Amino acid sequence: ILMLAILPTAIALLLMYFVDVHSAHQRYNKKFLDAFSLMAVTVAGFLMVVIICDQVFVISSAGQSVCFAILLLLIMSPVAIVVWAQRSESKQREEPTSEEQTGLLLHEETAQQDSENASSSTPLAGSNSQDMLSEKAENLNVVQAMCKLDFWLLFLAMACGMGSGLATVNNISQIGGSLGYTSRETSTLVSLWSIWNFSGRFGAGYVSDHFLRSRGVSRPFFIAATLLGMCLRLWVCCCFCIVYQNKEVL
Repeated sequence: ILMLAILPTAIALLLMYFVDVHSAHQRYNKKFLDAFSLMAVTVAGFLMVVIICDQVFVISSAGQSVCFAILLLLIMSPVAIVVWAQRSESKQREEPTSEEQTGLLLHEETAQQDSENASSSTPLAGSNSQDMLSEKAENLNVVQAMCKLDFWLLFLAMACGMGSGLATVNNISQIGGSLGYTSRETSTLVSLWSIWNFSGRFGAGYVSDHFLRSRGVSRPFFIAATLLGMCLRLWVCCCFCIVYQNKEVL
């Protein structure tokens, strides 16, 4: 629990220096993000296969060494993706593509049209449109965001969703011990549960990002759908436990 409380905050503070803000339409490149996602899923799948095979078969020390070497290569593979991204980005900086040139021309045309429309519109309409844009584009700090209803709605949803999930992950070893599992079986259950937890969170985020960019579906919709699925799963588990206890009593 102490590691869960300290490590995420410490890692965020240590890596904050490397975070830089860039405009999404210029620097966003989906293939690099997909490459990182593919490597993360590959590492999780590889670990799951190794853990299951270790329980079913007897892996020798040589096989364990080979699996460890493969795991190290998979963990270091994002470095190659970063080098690939840097090289492609440097090439794009040297000579702009035809799409960028077309985008610059379109940007200049739209800017000219906007200036003409702004000059022809009334001062009242211009002030109202500027007020609306400033309200939409305002950057709120923590104190200002806490005064908004949206902040507390998201906070309540995340607390209910992530709180129950973290409580289950932190107590999964005690759950395995109460079911009579051995120490090896309990450690395997914890490892597999962690991998499945990562897969669920990563999959939900990837699907949410895909529909946000392709269909314009907001992320709070997927948060609500995830919470609804968790409620249904909890209801099914409770019904199963009640039926199982009634059978034991009878």
